[in-house]
Amino acid sequence: MSLAETNRDYDGTWVGEENMYKSFGNWVQRSFYPTFIIVKNGTLVARLNGPAAGRFDHVMLKGGTLCFGAGNTAFELTLSNNGQTLNEKMHVVTPKGECWLRGQYHRQ
Repeated sequence: MSLAETNRDYDGTWVGEENMYKSFGNWVQRSFYPTFIIVKNGTLVARLNGPAAGRFDHVMLKGGTLCFGAGNTAFELTLSNNGQTLNEKMHVVTPKGECWLRGQYHRQ
């Protein structure tokens, strides 16, 4: 796995919805509407709005999934077989506990 192993099929602006399934020891259902912007053949990802918004430039392709994160946050973005849907898994760990989010996005 290396930064050179990337996939330009991910490039574009992706909009959708994610749901928080567990937040810091308490089960909650909460929705967010972030946007992912992926460029440079999948090597640079920006996340606008929602938890953990920011720019991620240490993106790796592992088994067809873009993996990246910062600090206590990890993301996995997987492209559907037809290239029309981006599925997200996000995991956050803090001293208060863990949080899991799942999302589904389409090209804008």
